[in-house]
Amino acid sequence: MPAPHLVWFASGLAVANGEQDPWPLPAEGGDEDIAAELRRHLDSVETS
Repeated sequence: MPAPHLVWFASGLAVANGEQDPWPLPAEGGDEDIAAELRRHLDSVETS
């Protein structure tokens, strides 16, 4: 498994809205924590 600081993501919605900076995945936790971070990311771009 790669080190957490090496895994970053961006959504198509964020890119379409001009977001340039990718988000890091959580350093700890499991699938639910990753899913929660993805939802936070999408929520932040939808309201921007």
